[in-house]
Amino acid sequence: MEKILSIITPLYNTPKNFLEDLIREIEIKADNIRDLELIFVNDSPSNLELEFLLKSLIEERDYIKIVRNNKNLGIMESYKAGFINAQGKYCCILDHDDIFDPEEVLNTIRAEDNLDIIYTNEYKLCANKKQDFFSKPSYDILSSTMYFYTHHVTVYKSEIVRHILNCNKDIDKYSSIFDIYIYLQYVHQFKGKDIQVKHIQGYNYGWRIHEASTAASLDQKLSGHVERLKTNEEFYLMYGENPIVKLDRNIPYLVETEFFSVYDEFKYPLELPEFKSWLENVNNENGKYNIQLCGEITNMHEAEFIMRCMKRLPLYYLSAHNISTVYIPFEREYGKIINESYKKHLYNVPIIMNTNSSILEGLTGIKISLLSENKGHEVIFMITKEGEY
Repeated sequence: MEKILSIITPLYNTPKNFLEDLIREIEIKADNIRDLELIFVNDSPSNLELEFLLKSLIEERDYIKIVRNNKNLGIMESYKAGFINAQGKYCCILDHDDIFDPEEVLNTIRAEDNLDIIYTNEYKLCANKKQDFFSKPSYDILSSTMYFYTHHVTVYKSEIVRHILNCNKDIDKYSSIFDIYIYLQYVHQFKGKDIQVKHIQGYNYGWRIHEASTAASLDQKLSGHVERLKTNEEFYLMYGENPIVKLDRNIPYLVETEFFSVYDEFKYPLELPEFKSWLENVNNENGKYNIQLCGEITNMHEAEFIMRCMKRLPLYYLSAHNISTVYIPFEREYGKIINESYKKHLYNVPIIMNTNSSILEGLTGIKISLLSENKGHEVIFMITKEGEY
């Protein structure tokens, strides 16, 4: 019988109660447990108590698969072993100290088996009490490369993940951010194609907080900050971008990236006074791109705002993913175009909004058309807090 979903959980000296809580949540919530497989990758082979527990589990539950490492290889190698052994059409990672209600994900796959990514909302689990419910923002392929908000739980097509593991030999460089690396490489597989993403609104994932968890402090994996910068830089380089990558000074998991692709294509001045004059007169059309000012710039602050936005625009990346229109509104235009879902994004993050052309009517700002012959989605490029960008 074909499995719908493979859940991959590395184990390292996992406490018995964590394992029991994880299994109990899945078994209570999943209507048909045979539609999924739970893959435990035991990375602590010398822990005889855990090994005894695992043997008792598989005697009672045929949906559980045990993969054993001969020695401690680390969480990244355990993830890889789980993905390689996954038989489900879709797969996801579940840490050994967390819990997951899979039923909404299973129902979504049963109803829409053409999806490429599925992600859920989450909450923190502290002393077995649910708190700090996190309602995630709507998905787009720009903001999601700057901070990994799909995170727990991100569900992928298994065959694509295995292809990434087989083709990328440098993956060992990203042991601290394996999940982020896989996500960026997964997105890259859809270059020139639409990616179908479903955001499940339920709070299906419980992120346990305890002394040993990375949830307790973002600084427990300092190497991850460096790896994050490296993998984002390499990701955009694959699209011909020339990125300047840094971490947000206040939010260490948010990557702030500036690009030169808009300057390369439109040759706008790099000094602010000349930029305002250029922007007021620009109507450049070269067959591939078109940029025009909509409305009137009333002060230098608006010109500076647009200039900062344009630096954050990866023109070649968006073109490769069939994004056909970019609109940067003046700061006074925020309230007219943002909806509740997109307000959930972090500050200082550029986002893409799928929208209708009618929403652009009467707005002032700057509009950039990419690949005029392309009939891709019409989008809006904007930020979520006035003055912060």
